[in-house]
Amino acid sequence: MTAQEAALYTDIQRHEQQVYKLFPEATSYEKFEETRKSNPARIEALRQEKLRSDAAKQQLQALTTNRQAAQQQIASRQREQEFQAHDNSFNAWLAASHPNFSKGAPRAQLTEAVKDYLRTDLGLTDQEIKMHYSQTGLLRSASAQKAICNGALWKMSQARAREVASKRALPPVGQRPGVYRPAGSAALEDVAALTKALENAHGERDALRIATKLSRARRAAGI
Repeated sequence: MTAQEAALYTDIQRHEQQVYKLFPEATSYEKFEETRKSNPARIEALRQEKLRSDAAKQQLQALTTNRQAAQQQIASRQREQEFQAHDNSFNAWLAASHPNFSKGAPRAQLTEAVKDYLRTDLGLTDQEIKMHYSQTGLLRSASAQKAICNGALWKMSQARAREVASKRALPPVGQRPGVYRPAGSAALEDVAALTKALENAHGERDALRIATKLSRARRAAGI
């Protein structure tokens, strides 16, 4: 409440107290009706005092509404400035840590992967995502954006590794003891084992490490 609002509120309270002292019949319906019949001029004077009080209350309401609207605008600007600072920090981190996804079509692909991660892995609805990104800011901090981005990138790396593995049909590598093993069979067994390990990888680093070994094993096996 501003000083102007406080002063006006005090004036309204003081005025109404004076009216009740000057017109005690205003506190009782029976007395009011009796005065209305016996002294209409007095009731008109009371009505004029009420109009003054109502006008002052409307003025107070207008001041309060304008103040609250101005405060909301200031808070909104401050929130947007904070969000923009977090966005700038995240974008700088993304350009340094994952430059291939910092702009263009790959950035759009990453954005879709992030949305899928929020829905599928974190269980958020589109309405909750919008609220926590644009209003509460829970998903807007630079640290939150980084964590979510890393989660989405890890899922993307797993999906790419599975896609590459599925394009190569592996020959059967199991053999009975004493059966002839052709050259390269050991490398094929490594490929099969690493492909299975990649499907169960824990974290992006683990997936990338296994994927690197898998690529080497494929080259050794000639596939």
